[in-house]
Amino acid sequence: MSVIASRIGRLAVALLPLAIAGTVVTAPSAQAATFTLQDVQQHASGQDCWSIVSGNVYDLTSWIGLHPGGQSTITAMCGRDATASYVSQHSRESSPAKALARYLIGTLSGSSTPPPTTSTYTMTEVAAHNSATNCWSVVSGGVYDLSTWGPNHPGGASVITAMCGKDGTAGFLGTHSGTSTKTANAVAALASFKIGTLSGGSSTPPPPTPPTALGSYTLAQVATHSTATDCWSAVSSSVYNLTAWIGQHPGGQSTIIAMCGKDATASFVGKHSGSAGANTALALYKIGTLTGATATVTASGSYTLAQVATHSTATDCWSAVSSSVYNLTTWIGQHPGGQSTILAMCGIDATDMYLGKHHLDAGPASSLALYKIGTLLASPVQPVAVTSPAATPVAVPQAKRFTMKQVRAHHTSSRCWSTANSSVYNFSRWTKAHPKSALVQRVCGRNSTKFYNARFGGVAKASTVLRKYHIGALGSAIPAPAQPSTTPAAPAAGTYTLAQVATHSTAADCWSVVNGSVYDLAKWVSRHPGGSGTITGMCGKDATTSFLGKHSGSASANAALAPFKIGAIA
Repeated sequence: MSVIASRIGRLAVALLPLAIAGTVVTAPSAQAATFTLQDVQQHASGQDCWSIVSGNVYDLTSWIGLHPGGQSTITAMCGRDATASYVSQHSRESSPAKALARYLIGTLSGSSTPPPTTSTYTMTEVAAHNSATNCWSVVSGGVYDLSTWGPNHPGGASVITAMCGKDGTAGFLGTHSGTSTKTANAVAALASFKIGTLSGGSSTPPPPTPPTALGSYTLAQVATHSTATDCWSAVSSSVYNLTAWIGQHPGGQSTIIAMCGKDATASFVGKHSGSAGANTALALYKIGTLTGATATVTASGSYTLAQVATHSTATDCWSAVSSSVYNLTTWIGQHPGGQSTILAMCGIDATDMYLGKHHLDAGPASSLALYKIGTLLASPVQPVAVTSPAATPVAVPQAKRFTMKQVRAHHTSSRCWSTANSSVYNFSRWTKAHPKSALVQRVCGRNSTKFYNARFGGVAKASTVLRKYHIGALGSAIPAPAQPSTTPAAPAAGTYTLAQVATHSTAADCWSVVNGSVYDLAKWVSRHPGGSGTITGMCGKDATTSFLGKHSGSASANAALAPFKIGAIA
């Protein structure tokens, strides 16, 4: 009991400036407790979780279940200095900083850097730790235990698991070269996992040193080196021997194997255009230049959409994008996003799909251009019967107007409306055609003005795509036919205790507290654009910290929450 009382006392002292000033603290008061690294290391579990960030100590135990990004990110911070992890994920973001500050319990006394590692390991020992939950790796002669870093890695766990049990030097440097802040954060994050040094050097073959006299090769010669054990590839008129790179590639082996024996310019540029790290890594494997014809086709034909439709299979795949026609047959197996994305484009006008995925990104556009075979002919215009000059003019119908209530009633993927810049759009077909349908579903039933303007504002092609789905304007002057609302009327406002809220803690009966107000979120669980898990994590709790950590200052998030208010906390 004394330990619990002591921790509560420390927390109260540390948060005293918050209670007085009404603002979130960013540094502990002079009276706050101090802790050593050894103290923090004693609290290294999901049930008792302390962590260090920028010299401050936080008790994150109660934050684990509320964290919008999932529990694993926080549990990976328990018992250690997580400064590099936090900075690499949330540098300069105000909302996470405000959420973190609520859990401040004191400051760090002494250094958070463990004593210098003196252990040495062989490559055989490193290779024995080759799973996601038991993951060691070598980078530049240092040995690192990355077992807890996978779930917390900003680029995804797969990047780390690809290094497990291997020398990941080439993969790490290929992704994190240069002097940028991002690279510095990555280096700092890696350093916190160091457990020793490599004895006897790496057993992984080093990348081949480019020969002094580079050779010249035809695409036919490259094609004879098409296996995982003998892999050549051409990129932008240069030839590379990627055999040793397959096992080290941070994005996984399959991406490199798909390039073997081919002109992979489109694949590489589409994925890594402008990336200094990727280009630096690739340059290590150069063995010569490409001579003669490449796989690039000549764009000279003109085709109708009906002609494009006859090329709709994986072995004969044409597609139209923005009035141009492309033969994507050889691109299917090399596409960095997987084959299914390209297969969905075969035989159709895929302009909406392409722009929805890639907007006007230079890399994908450069890749696509390599496959252009011609232009798209406009569909034949059917003759229109000429009417008598005396015919009565047809009245132009006035644009339909819809209220925000009507827009909110269309909040599912099959009945999806949204509004942007005072216009209303029906995206019901777009949720199926868009390569990332979940992205479209996020705006169903909502005002997406802020999202649209931030991503596509002023882009002519994006406006052209959007116009296809326009159905009217936002307003109430000319109401459209009434649509049944799926949002129930909120019960009469009342006051509730936290104990009463705690009895409504399931997805089917979900109450929560945010900033002193009580909300019945049962109907919001399945509609939440960020997924139901975030809301169910709030059920039966005071979720103020969770909500502010994710949505502080967001007018749209507050507007979405407001209809579910049923009262205040007593």
